[in-house]
Amino acid sequence: MPVAKIKARLEELCARGGGLYLRLWYECDAAAFQKNEKLLETVKKLPRFADSYQSWYTEALELLRQTFPSRVDDFVGYLNPPKTRKEITWANYTISDALRNLRVTHGLDVVVERDAAKSPMQQQVKIIESVRDGIDSVLVNLRSELQANLFDHDLDAARELNGKGYRRAAGMMAGVVIESHLRETADRHQIRPTAKNPTIATLNDALKEAGILGLQVWRRVQAVGDVRNQCGHKTATEPTKDDVARMIDVADLIKRIA
Repeated sequence: MPVAKIKARLEELCARGGGLYLRLWYECDAAAFQKNEKLLETVKKLPRFADSYQSWYTEALELLRQTFPSRVDDFVGYLNPPKTRKEITWANYTISDALRNLRVTHGLDVVVERDAAKSPMQQQVKIIESVRDGIDSVLVNLRSELQANLFDHDLDAARELNGKGYRRAAGMMAGVVIESHLRETADRHQIRPTAKNPTIATLNDALKEAGILGLQVWRRVQAVGDVRNQCGHKTATEPTKDDVARMIDVADLIKRIA
């Protein structure tokens, strides 16, 4: 899903969640809205909580699983009561209890009722809001993880090709990994090389000058630049198996740099 679409969906889910929270509050305590006529009219037009909550929850949970899976258990916990619950109190009343309009009394006294679900509902909305506010870093991490997996696959293929004697092809694959990750790192740190079409060498120099690459790493990348050129030009000297192996090792090193 495109980043812009994910952000738009999160905004929409936050707005709908806020509306659900207000509607639940209104259904539990309509008198609290009487002094604000504008808000009262708005809340009256919102669909009933029990009619609209489930669709919101399903969409929010699915997006949460895709973007911030570490918060899924917290999110689900506000809907479903724990299996260890022996009695229903204000502390463990859940949204599912409210959907069933569950009310606990002791004689004539009300122990807990539907408005106890306002806090769990508010917390679910806050979880989605936190994902919305932190989505850029989440997407960067997800992109980096996916890219690292692709690079691992490419380097495994390069090692196999080099082992079978296809040194130029193996070197070109390793070179693509090096250049791609250097370019990605430069973009992430907002470093703009002066060259219009930056190469491994110009990207390597720019990242060194910015302090992203240390001297030893810079030297190792610089040393394999000629091997990349040998692999890309048939008229050049044939690279050796050891040359290509060193290039693959450098590619494996480079992809670990954030």
